[in-house]
Amino acid sequence: MESVEHFFEQWAGAICDTLRPITGKPWTSRVNKADELGAGDTESIFLTFSVSEPLSGMFRSALSRSAALQLNFLFTGSESSEWNTEQQETIDELSRQFAGQFAAALKPELGEVHLELQKDAPFTGSGDGYRLALSQADGIELFAVLELDDALRKKLQPDPAAVSADNHSVQSTNLDLLLDVELDVTLRFGQREMLLQDILELQSGSVVELDREIQDPVELLLDGRVIARGSVVVVDGNYGLRVAEVGAFAEA
Repeated sequence: MESVEHFFEQWAGAICDTLRPITGKPWTSRVNKADELGAGDTESIFLTFSVSEPLSGMFRSALSRSAALQLNFLFTGSESSEWNTEQQETIDELSRQFAGQFAAALKPELGEVHLELQKDAPFTGSGDGYRLALSQADGIELFAVLELDDALRKKLQPDPAAVSADNHSVQSTNLDLLLDVELDVTLRFGQREMLLQDILELQSGSVVELDREIQDPVELLLDGRVIARGSVVVVDGNYGLRVAEVGAFAEA
């Protein structure tokens, strides 16, 4: 999941997909970051959802009373200006349908995610709020304020330092898998360019002069790149290298 805004855009899309077959008309949505988030209208209808792993947290949608009544009318065809228990149950059922559609939308990206409507659950917002606007072609508009708790916010927007540490851990683990791989290295005393004619004239006893003096360091190469320099030693009758410098060196 890329961000909080992407999460809420998916939620808005799930609502539109749920309302389309109910109303027989397409819906569009807009999600914008709220500059300020107040305590909420006392007339608001709060719908709080818990989200399972891999996200694990809670988010809340605050509907104005008029928007909730409008949704109730769209779902049941029963128009009323008074809020009652039956209408609350209708909104709860509609919200569960939103949640089911939302879980289906998240599945390709996150796998199985379960959402559950939490009745009267305590909720502490993280301070980040988004405003959701839903509209239909015939002019119907519905508005809501969306919030999430700190646990869900951290899942959607993890701390950069924590992400860096996790990436470093993964990189270290991946490197450990390669430590037993054998690589061929080459010890280079020097080099020179030769004419083809000179190469063809080589014979036993010929001397090829290189571009290094005897006191110059020799080079250790890996895949054609110099990775170390040092002096030549003899170990049990074999050439060896006493390393003096290690690093990536520019070719001379």
